[in-house]
Amino acid sequence: MESEKDSENKRFLDGMLKKVVVGAGAMAALGVVFVGGKVMIESKNDPEDSTEA
Repeated sequence: MESEKDSENKRFLDGMLKKVVVGAGAMAALGVVFVGGKVMIESKNDPEDSTEA
């Protein structure tokens, strides 16, 4: 019975770890998208970037 509980606990912890890793990856991806979008908006509004020659 102890072996069964140990296996059950390991499955639970493995599932939780996967959820945490997926959540952290999603947060990192959203952060990159947010910062990238902000940089693109700022570069469009920046008058110094004009390509007039």
